Amino acid sequence: MNTWLVGRDTSGAKGAVGDGPEDAAAAEAHLLGSALAAAASASMAGAARGRQAGGRPDPLEGLTTPDVPGLSNESASMEDLVLPRGYPLESYPVETADGHVLRLYRIPHGAKNATRPGPRPAVLLHHGITCASSSFTCLDPESSMGFYLADAGFDVWLANTRGSTYSRGHRTRRDTDTAYWAFSMDELALVDLPAQIDFVLSTAGQPSLGLVGHSQGSTLPIMLLSSKPEYNSKVWLLTLLGAVTSVKDVAAPFLKQQAQTESARKFLAGAGVGGFIPSQVTSPALTGCKRSAHNLGWCLDLTNFAFFGPSKLTRAEDVPVILSIWPSGVSTRNLQHWSQMYHDRRLPPGGLRMFDFGQSCGMPSGGPVAYSETCNSAMYGQDEAPEYDQSNVTARVAIFEGELDLMAPPKAVDTMVSRLDGARHVYNKHFKGVAHMDFVWARNPPFKSELIRVLWTFAPKPAPPPAAAAPPPAAAAPPPGGRALLVAAAGAA
Repeated sequence: MNTWLVGRDTSGAKGAVGDGPEDAAAAEAHLLGSALAAAASASMAGAARGRQAGGRPDPLEGLTTPDVPGLSNESASMEDLVLPRGYPLESYPVETADGHVLRLYRIPHGAKNATRPGPRPAVLLHHGITCASSSFTCLDPESSMGFYLADAGFDVWLANTRGSTYSRGHRTRRDTDTAYWAFSMDELALVDLPAQIDFVLSTAGQPSLGLVGHSQGSTLPIMLLSSKPEYNSKVWLLTLLGAVTSVKDVAAPFLKQQAQTESARKFLAGAGVGGFIPSQVTSPALTGCKRSAHNLGWCLDLTNFAFFGPSKLTRAEDVPVILSIWPSGVSTRNLQHWSQMYHDRRLPPGGLRMFDFGQSCGMPSGGPVAYSETCNSAMYGQDEAPEYDQSNVTARVAIFEGELDLMAPPKAVDTMVSRLDGARHVYNKHFKGVAHMDFVWARNPPFKSELIRVLWTFAPKPAPPPAAAAPPPAAAAPPPGGRALLVAAAGAA
């Protein structure tokens, strides 16, 4: 079925994959039969054996918080995940106006097309909440987006938001300071993302890029293009994978229950400003998951139940490498921002609002925060936090939905589409059997060929070389008698 400009394609989408008892038995047999493979599996931590990325990999100097990844002994670096597979990797520091140092990674070409001539369209991949750039490189080249897009001919860039595993540096603040973590989704969307887009375009020498976002990585570009419409012209296609914008429609059981519970909202509001579930803490704590095939399956089921919904494409034997890169750092204010929007009765369905600092202005109560953060009037000049005007999004938009995605169910996607009424919707397809984290953790994902096709369809085509100047007409052969006769003939004419 043609999915271009005709709305959502749900062909073959009814019914989950593997619903019968035979499938359940086969799945259990597969899990038990993979015990040896699981025992042999390990995180990719240390796999690079000291090799460095290209670009500007050395940490920036003179920072209060060093420009180094926040890794434990169990954690994998980007070099560990990319270089042993035969792909090039470049690393660049991007310093924001408020002093955070973000690490931006680049896979400039694939392992399969290193000598392919011609320009490669730049594509920026943006991770979701609790994830980092490693979510696009943690599996094999046929499964991880960073690799298969590079092999397809794209210049692949991988973003990291402040506070995540690979973006820990800060010019003046320690990452143990409250002020370091004083950021919500607004800073991720309006400071970090444009800084990284501008760096990619400047370095790659291209006027625009393709932007592929997963989960919250889809939300942030919508916020940016809503607030800074000039960035629409810098994105030749915004591709949304499992996009989360209508938080009230999230159907993941645990997260939905937490969002609805008043005690959870009060916990986040009273938790103060800081980091939440940093990988240095959780990665060693989850080591027990890697001790047996049964543990691997149990840990995968627990993770999906608590956060993302069920998956039938993510494999239990991949849990060791997943746990070596997940979860990544996230601020409690980021989580509180989502909670605020869930409980905001004045926010229309699918609406997005800036962080609500409240209406009680005054001096900070003991924390190192700016006066402007004490209330909305001081921050925004009005009592209510502003809503993002999504009608300002005019870029082309392609939407990839998963049948089993409880973070972005069909109702939520329909709401998002209605809000993006100024965008040029060019693609929308519903993929059978795909869950929320399958967009980054599934082996041989069923949407891969479509993603490559859609990106190439809208990627800028290189300008044809200028036509060669036509050669001057050949001079006529001189008649007998030489040049003198030619002149005489011309005069007679």
